[in-house]
Amino acid sequence: DDSKRSELSAQFRASLRNNYRVFERHSFRKRQRGQEGRSVINASLWDVMIAGLARVSFAEVESCADALQEEFYGLMENEDFIAAITYGTNATRRVTARFLIANEMFAEVFGAHA
Repeated sequence: DDSKRSELSAQFRASLRNNYRVFERHSFRKRQRGQEGRSVINASLWDVMIAGLARVSFAEVESCADALQEEFYGLMENEDFIAAITYGTNATRRVTARFLIANEMFAEVFGAHA
């Protein structure tokens, strides 16, 4: 219905804003700490980051931006997470793995709010 569509639209826009606040032009891209160039957008990373930051307020993201960025760099060193966003990304076990790992990161950064 229209109210649900409006709610989802607002969450999507909020998530885009949140992701941009933390990662700016590097949002949704596999990136290592200190990397200068931009890689292509990774659809699987888009998936988990959009979902993960959809229900977090901008104020919370603002206050935890540095911690979230640091935890994200940790994910970029996690072989299981990298495999889950790179190889066979539509396989159920890869989707489940990337969301479990990313949700642990969000819980670490935002506590019970993730």
